[in-house]
Amino acid sequence: MVHPSNKVNNRLFLQLQQVSFRKYQAPLFRNLNWEIQEGETWAITGPSGSGKTLLAEALAGRYRLLAGKILYHFLPEPENIWELPKYVALISFQPQASTLNYGHYYYQQRYNSSDTEGIITVAEFLQNATSLTPQHPTWSTIIQQLHLEDLLGLAVIKLSNGQTRKMLIARAL
Repeated sequence: MVHPSNKVNNRLFLQLQQVSFRKYQAPLFRNLNWEIQEGETWAITGPSGSGKTLLAEALAGRYRLLAGKILYHFLPEPENIWELPKYVALISFQPQASTLNYGHYYYQQRYNSSDTEGIITVAEFLQNATSLTPQHPTWSTIIQQLHLEDLLGLAVIKLSNGQTRKMLIARAL
């Protein structure tokens, strides 16, 4: 089920017209129509396995469009999906073991500080994942807005789930 907030203005942000996607050989969301206005906030709800993540991935351009038209009105050219990765980031909070390179560590290692030598810090992770450096003004803005100042020196393996999520959001921004 999709729930919109109150409409703020009448300028379109995203528009789906008779859209059907394909994941592998299976069609997804046949003939979907949806309009999102600038300033609206939406919550997509449903039981596990109902397609919430698939919809987000499809809107982020991960699946091929079978039919219909998507207009990303926030892009300089609304129909140019090649520009989409510059403007859209899909942040998944599913286990980040591969992204954070947890595979070389054991589960309780985050609590044994002497065993975390050589593990990258939050600052190193963000620098490696983006083109920003701590001297860049955007870096400071993002770090301050997400209240990450005190986490920059911590090893990523020591972060709580919430802290890890904030770090991943900072990377996407």
